[in-house]
Amino acid sequence: MSLLLLLPTLALADWPPGATIDPAVSVDVTEEGLNALLEVVPAFLPERLPLDDIYGDGAVYRYWVHNMWVGMAMQDGTLSPDLDTLHLDLSLNVWMNDASDPFVVEVDAYTFWWWTLADCDVHIDPFPVEVLADIELRMDHTVTPARLDAEITLLQSVQVGLNRDQVAMDCWVGTLDDVMDWVGLSPVDMAIDFALDEVNAQIVDMLDQLELTIEDSFNGLAIDQTLDLQGVPLQMRLNPSDVRIRPDGVRVAMAGSFDAPPDACVADYQVSQSHATQGTAPAIGSAPPDLEVSPHHIGAFIDDDWINQALYATWRGGLLCQDLSAEDGLPLSTALLASLSEDYQEIFPDASGDLELVTRPAAPPLVHAVGGHDVNLSVDKLGVDFMADLDYRRTRVVGADLDLEAGVDLLLDAPTGNLDVVVDLSAEGLTTVIVHNELLPGQDEALADHFDSLFDTVVLPMLGSYTDSLSFAIPSISGVGLTSLELRPAGTENDHFGAYANIGPVPYGEGAGCNSTDGGGCGGGCGHGGPLPASGLLGLATLAGAALRRRRSA
Repeated sequence: MSLLLLLPTLALADWPPGATIDPAVSVDVTEEGLNALLEVVPAFLPERLPLDDIYGDGAVYRYWVHNMWVGMAMQDGTLSPDLDTLHLDLSLNVWMNDASDPFVVEVDAYTFWWWTLADCDVHIDPFPVEVLADIELRMDHTVTPARLDAEITLLQSVQVGLNRDQVAMDCWVGTLDDVMDWVGLSPVDMAIDFALDEVNAQIVDMLDQLELTIEDSFNGLAIDQTLDLQGVPLQMRLNPSDVRIRPDGVRVAMAGSFDAPPDACVADYQVSQSHATQGTAPAIGSAPPDLEVSPHHIGAFIDDDWINQALYATWRGGLLCQDLSAEDGLPLSTALLASLSEDYQEIFPDASGDLELVTRPAAPPLVHAVGGHDVNLSVDKLGVDFMADLDYRRTRVVGADLDLEAGVDLLLDAPTGNLDVVVDLSAEGLTTVIVHNELLPGQDEALADHFDSLFDTVVLPMLGSYTDSLSFAIPSISGVGLTSLELRPAGTENDHFGAYANIGPVPYGEGAGCNSTDGGGCGGGCGHGGPLPASGLLGLATLAGAALRRRRSA
């Protein structure tokens, strides 16, 4: 019985620092998405595949076939998921040269000297080729981190419908049929057989390239790097951990973690773990019934545990510990106290006196999928103290504990591939409790109200350069990219951030979007206000986060 009583406690356990959360992210590709991905196949087909010349001779003849090339284009295709296997069925159109650039067949005969029996221009009109292949995906756990291995097996490549009616010949001496009867062979048939062999070889090569592209695309998702967040070394890890193919689609699970060295500035708050919720990602291919992006091609489900682990790690590393003054370029002076109460003017007659803003982050921020925004951020117990010189000593003039609610919405601009980030941050989401006020007793409620006003008039303008017109570039792959995006709460407990998207041909290219001409890409995001610093979102959680220029030393 004691073990049964312990199980609920274990189920509700939070995450120790740096613990691996698996899956932290789950990425689905539905059957509709798999078929949309076939749009990349033309990128693997050559516009023109040149062929070597063919020579031959006999006792009384010789022949030469030259200027041969083959063209290929995808006519149709399906990629169907099954249990552990994807079935690929491609219909290609294949042709050999064309009327404007035919291949040439020369046949010479020998009597008393060599003379030309036939000199023919030939091309073959498009004919269908059917390609069937199976694709298997599995994880290789013998390496660290685990890697995805793709294996494509060509089942058959069959040309159908090719007949003599599609062979167009223009001979200026006799007819080629007469020549072939005379020499007992068909250089055209030989050229066709040779071309089909090359087409089959090209199809095998195309599937090999597709196999490598699948592996590189998924394994390229692996991340292991340290982000410098205003002096906090945030270690971020994310790598594929499992792959499943089911009739509803393909799911790639990814394990992830965040960690940072502890800072003494938060040691007294004794928060030793990041928050955990107990929901799981939705079933493969599932979606809310009222989803506008329907049927969706790709679903990505981010566990809020992983995001909250990131917020905890940065909090634990001291990012929210701030000690700010006018030296940091902020409008901080004792004149600011007058906006809290006119009585401070008498206590601090020198309006230009030094004023420090010191934060006390008692708890890490938390994100929630459910709320009025795509991402809902809450900060509880954020202490803010104003420090000034009084009677020749540094004095804590007033201290407050703030609870802050903020929101972020993500909007895709499909024509440009830019993901716009819209931040909703205002005093309406701020709750203030005065916890220290020895100079103006009895004015706690009025001071709290003025804190809200100070937030609107001072803090929000400082945050403007961080929150206005944020934009990130979404790259395309071989001309295929996101065409729509919708975010919803997801999972059994609505504790996952669900992103549902459609893909297709797009006008923006690889690395296109904001600031794409500078050669540096847009990995850090960009907008009218410049690149988004990595700490920008966390900065929204604190009144002092507008600049985050100097961390308070331990």
